[in-house]
Amino acid sequence: MSFPTRTYMLSNRVNEADCTAPGPVVYLSNMNFPAQAYNELLPQHVVDKAAWIAQLADDLVRVCVDPSRPVVLAFYIHGYDTSATDARLAHALYGSRLSSTGLGQSLVVAASWPSNCDTPYWARQYAEQSANLMAAMLDAIPLVRKQLEAKYGKRAPLLVTAVIAHSMGNYLMSTTLASRTVPNYIGAVDWVLMLAPDVDHAIFTRGSLVENQGQAIYQMAGGNVWVFWTWNDDVLKADEYAGNWYVLGYRGPQRPISPTTPGVLFIDSGTVAYAGNAESYVPYDYGTLAAVHSSYRFVTQLVFWQILALRYGKPDEALQRVIDARAAGEDAAAAAPAQMPLDQFIYQNLRRRSHASKAVCGPCSATPPQVAPSA
Repeated sequence: MSFPTRTYMLSNRVNEADCTAPGPVVYLSNMNFPAQAYNELLPQHVVDKAAWIAQLADDLVRVCVDPSRPVVLAFYIHGYDTSATDARLAHALYGSRLSSTGLGQSLVVAASWPSNCDTPYWARQYAEQSANLMAAMLDAIPLVRKQLEAKYGKRAPLLVTAVIAHSMGNYLMSTTLASRTVPNYIGAVDWVLMLAPDVDHAIFTRGSLVENQGQAIYQMAGGNVWVFWTWNDDVLKADEYAGNWYVLGYRGPQRPISPTTPGVLFIDSGTVAYAGNAESYVPYDYGTLAAVHSSYRFVTQLVFWQILALRYGKPDEALQRVIDARAAGEDAAAAAPAQMPLDQFIYQNLRRRSHASKAVCGPCSATPPQVAPSA
């Protein structure tokens, strides 16, 4: 064989559009350089679905150096303000970081959707319209298993499957699953990891209006759901102002937890996800304000916590101490967010590496305006 693996992506963008209604799902891949896990330098090319499935199955075998251990097949959904190019770059960086931090034999497939809009409102509309992308991710898993069995038989690796969503990618997942337009999602994956979830903080709350979203996620992963959140996230704090709602990735869950979603693990990441630490890991072009929000994909400790789920299925002693310490304290408060001029804050601080960045954001590393404390 030539190169070990390819870099894989699914996308429902129309001609790599930034902010237009989603179209049909296309299957994309490109070749990697020797000894490289993910190629972020070259554009990806559309591949026939059957060929894409066959390629992915072959590469899962190639990365399996220890047949006694499963191979992780994960699908990563990016968040708001992400162009097609940014989606490709960020996916390659995150997949490489997972691998180098200890996940080992694995492949991460990107899911790219048109989120690079001027306001979160429009991006959420397109997230809700992306059931075909969510369905394509879940549909790929049994097709890959079938391909592995047909071609490799007993030599086929055991797979651990996951959906990992960051920020508004969680909103895409929660709303499309709850819409019941994604077929065969119950038990479709082994794990769901929700990083800085830009969703209503009540999706796992008993009797809430959005409880069905949390139930659908829980059912998709057979209860294996870890939620990473922190009060240090200024991006989600701003999103609360913009949407006049409470966000799970910023506040943690609203209590009481629904009896239909027991055992969801909520990880208060604030001891690791804070500005000084995040800025040491997150690439500078993400901007200072977004460093904590992006840190879940870059800070070694946070990435390792995710690996604990995917590779070991449980927290280690250090993470368990973090979880226990939070459980012993007070639950996340739900004080009403202070009001402020929304458009100015969004446009000046949340746009990065996009068609509007230079025109609107100015120097993205500039000190953000001070936000009045919550009442």
